[in-house]
Amino acid sequence: MTPPLFQTQNPLSRRQALAKITTLSCLPWLTTAAEDVEPEVTATAAASAEMLGNLYKGAPGPWGTIEYYHFYLEAPEHLLAHIPPPSTQTRWTVPQAEAPRIEALLMRAGLPESTRNNLLDPRRIVVNNGLFSIFPDAKIVADLPTEARNIIYNYLSRFTQNSFHVSPLYVISGSMDEWSQDTEIRPELVELMTKLSYTRSGMTVFSDIPLVLSQARDEPEARSLVKKFTRVRTILANVEVTPETDPAQIIDYWSTGMKLRRKDVEPLIRSACKTEGVRQIDLLHLLPPLPRKLLYTYPDLDMAVEGRFPDCHWTSLNFFNYSPQAFYLNERLATSAIQEHFTKVEPPYQYGDILIYMAEDESAYHSCVYLGADLVFTKNGRNILIPWTLAHLKDVTGIYTEIDGNPLHIVAWRPNPDAT
Repeated sequence: MTPPLFQTQNPLSRRQALAKITTLSCLPWLTTAAEDVEPEVTATAAASAEMLGNLYKGAPGPWGTIEYYHFYLEAPEHLLAHIPPPSTQTRWTVPQAEAPRIEALLMRAGLPESTRNNLLDPRRIVVNNGLFSIFPDAKIVADLPTEARNIIYNYLSRFTQNSFHVSPLYVISGSMDEWSQDTEIRPELVELMTKLSYTRSGMTVFSDIPLVLSQARDEPEARSLVKKFTRVRTILANVEVTPETDPAQIIDYWSTGMKLRRKDVEPLIRSACKTEGVRQIDLLHLLPPLPRKLLYTYPDLDMAVEGRFPDCHWTSLNFFNYSPQAFYLNERLATSAIQEHFTKVEPPYQYGDILIYMAEDESAYHSCVYLGADLVFTKNGRNILIPWTLAHLKDVTGIYTEIDGNPLHIVAWRPNPDAT
């Protein structure tokens, strides 16, 4: 029997759902494998070196030629109002059975004996409910050499209790200056964050949220920092059109070659190609109604009723649906939909293909929808503070490369003609 691809969770009342949001703190980096359909994973792909303020052009293809630029989204105030800020005290936690290995880990990280003794001082350790926690001094955390931070933090990411390490802040550009551009974050805090950044197999990540929050001058600055820590980079893309553009090719591609939504996209594309002075069509207008509505937005609190938080699989399976189908949050029905209405395909990918990141046991850990020119439509987690975005496929793959040391691979599924 084929195992289900997706996970689900029991329904909750609205009151329970809102309570759960508060309990989880619902910050993107706080989502844990126990609560989210998409366990966070380590990365091997290099981060995108593309920066804010630049216009880029994707590889031409049957989708046409796509120009794009980057901008950042931040979680809205009305969602953050339901969430208490994270602690300002750094904590490293492992199962109690792992405690005897900690000293060897610190030695492997190259920490001097004085630092190891400080970290393992009984006054800094709490053992409770089968967990072994170290509360390190802020100066020791700040002064960790980069390689030591890499070793220790990637080890801590194995355990769901270390929320900031399991789900770090990914700096896709590789530059904390780029990530903080056009924000009011003080330069000295940006410099500190740069110092505290480390790599997860090639991607720049940041986990020391508590330490930076502890440097806030006052409560307003602390709350502002919490909002900034939800920043997610996304893409605004346009399809170029000129009098020389072949509208038939573009129309065929953006209607999936099966005339899906052709009556919607054909007049738009032909009119743009014929109109003097028009050189671009916002890619947003070529998407179906539901992703067009969701793109660059965050889930509404009403979506948390009965505990059914939208996730990547709900997003992918509902891509062509005018109204979202809630049963795609059910693991059995979601798996059935893939098997009955989609066909497994090999690259090159086409518009509308669902790309599922799978482990060898056929469990699915992420999915997104391919658009064109390496761009995908994605929601990187069930978390209510994670928006729907456009992203480079290579950057999504950089995040979802492996889990617990086991590699993930992409399996692509294309809608069957009768399903569209």
